[in-house]
Amino acid sequence: MDIGNFIHISFITLVCGIVIFVYFELIINFHQRGRLGKVEYPKNQQFDEYSLFIRWKTSEDRLYRTGIYLAYAWIIFVLFAWSYNVFVEPFYGLTAFSALPYILFFSNIIEIRERGLLINGLLVPWEDIERYKWDQRKENASLVLIYKQRKMGFKRFRSAPMPYLLSTKLEKIMNEQAGLKKDA
Repeated sequence: MDIGNFIHISFITLVCGIVIFVYFELIINFHQRGRLGKVEYPKNQQFDEYSLFIRWKTSEDRLYRTGIYLAYAWIIFVLFAWSYNVFVEPFYGLTAFSALPYILFFSNIIEIRERGLLINGLLVPWEDIERYKWDQRKENASLVLIYKQRKMGFKRFRSAPMPYLLSTKLEKIMNEQAGLKKDA
């Protein structure tokens, strides 16, 4: 095996491994979301009250649930993409295509629960958050969570930009949580 093939196989294996890990994490978090307690926000409502251009979703949203079930099938697709890239011919389009369900189904999901929050499909208990801050850009803000310990290899998590109305509502709820510190 020459060095080019080794690099190609290593790269494809790494990328596909990360994608499979993320999809497994999303599936597991979906099935364990009840351990964070009942939903506090948005209670029995959608984010339609903000008439947002980008639709924010909750765990009760049909699109999110569809994404979870597609994630099972997508793991098989990623394994196919890996084997095609390794054994047939290099085609990075298949590998890039494997990230599409995350972008379509799992971005813009937020739900505050009694003992944590569900954000972009990932569960984050309040006790795992060291502090948080808001990254303000024009009329949007992104929530940045700094973890006490690394989660999925990362110390920080940044949400998708959300409108000012939604970020102020979340800020108010997060200020009420005992033990959560906000960065200045």
